[in-house]
Amino acid sequence: LLLNKDLLQIYVSPEYQSAWRYSGPLMVAFFVDSLSTFWGSFYIAQKKMKKYMLSAVVGAVANLVLNLCLIPWVGVIGAAVATLVSYVFVLLVRAIGIEKDATVAFVNKPLLSAFACSIVGMLAIYLIDPWSVILGVVTIVIYIVINRDHMLSFVHRSRIILHTLKKN
Repeated sequence: LLLNKDLLQIYVSPEYQSAWRYSGPLMVAFFVDSLSTFWGSFYIAQKKMKKYMLSAVVGAVANLVLNLCLIPWVGVIGAAVATLVSYVFVLLVRAIGIEKDATVAFVNKPLLSAFACSIVGMLAIYLIDPWSVILGVVTIVIYIVINRDHMLSFVHRSRIILHTLKKN
């Protein structure tokens, strides 16, 4: 998120460089949509296609209504924000519905901290340099501290896998 503005100056022509303004909400929306797709796979595995479709319709209606409200008010950024919010609606509908049918917990520390850090990162890109970079680095450090145990466990498992692969 934090490098997107600089990267766009390198790999797109000048008339598209202002697109960085819309990338924050869309990148966070992509993260939320990935989670939504994960939760949707539970519906598919359970052959509950009506619930899967209902959650998609909730998102589509939310997106349409939010686009109608936000685009006239704030322009193109309104469409990006509408997309993010509608994906959050789909995620919530799916996750809450699946929690009723399965023994999986939607709310957990790594997920909430990743979402919070994504939102902070999205907001940080609108700050004037160097504050955006400082806030971005602080956010990453906070995420690492909050999820230290999970990250250490991941590193430990990765080392075991690499050690096993080296033996073979």
